[in-house]
Amino acid sequence: MMVLLLINLFVVTVLWLLKINQIMIIKFKKEQISDPEKNLMRCGYAKIIDRRMGKTSFAKRIHRDFYPRYHVYIKQEGDFVSFDLHLDQKRPIYEGVTAHSGEYDGEVVEREGERISALLLSQNTPQNP
Repeated sequence: MMVLLLINLFVVTVLWLLKINQIMIIKFKKEQISDPEKNLMRCGYAKIIDRRMGKTSFAKRIHRDFYPRYHVYIKQEGDFVSFDLHLDQKRPIYEGVTAHSGEYDGEVVEREGERISALLLSQNTPQNP
């Protein structure tokens, strides 16, 4: 029964793993994800508030060092919520510059995108008693 529900959920719902301009985007209908920030933190991500840029993002370390790390921005547009994912390889080199060495596609980023998608769907799927 649960397998059928999950298969139906994948067929009926709007879920994309998109690569737009080499950026991994995971996109859901808003009603599928109850609280995007909370759900992403359940996937192992920590909230980052950049006061200089006025942006909030989320990061997940790959090991104990700060870099490399997965980095996600949440965007809510119309009826959709999207998670823009990339891999930061290292810290920005120059003070005041946000550019860094990042990977926006490839096997590692795709695997993490699939992991996030599966966890977000499982966290927001009604459970049968």
